[in-house]
Amino acid sequence: MLILRNRAKSTGKKIPADLDESQISDDFKFHLFVSFQNKESSIALDLCIKLAQMNAKLGLDNFKLTVRLSNEKGAVDEESGVQFLKDRWNQGFIDDQVSAYAGQIKRIWVCGPPVMNEIFDRAFEAIVAEKG
Repeated sequence: MLILRNRAKSTGKKIPADLDESQISDDFKFHLFVSFQNKESSIALDLCIKLAQMNAKLGLDNFKLTVRLSNEKGAVDEESGVQFLKDRWNQGFIDDQVSAYAGQIKRIWVCGPPVMNEIFDRAFEAIVAEKG
């Protein structure tokens, strides 16, 4: 939906009627963190990178992608600004990311293997205990 909306808005075309625009307001921002062992084992990573590249070309900031590839070195894709991290998610990283959006976050979804969910749960509990 975000791809279609951004494309329509950038070309001045009308957003297709079957898209419920109330689901994505003009101040909507989606920061997606994903983790895979490598690019070959990823699911829909190419699509996410293309959305980030499209947004960079159109000057839009409603989608940001941060990728962790366990078996590859960290880097930044210059065309899209996508960060490829080598380090594991940990409380410090999660705290830094959440703090950068303080007061702006409406929802956080965490979906991953049990170990990753546990890391995020513990980090969020610590952040709430420390910062309220």
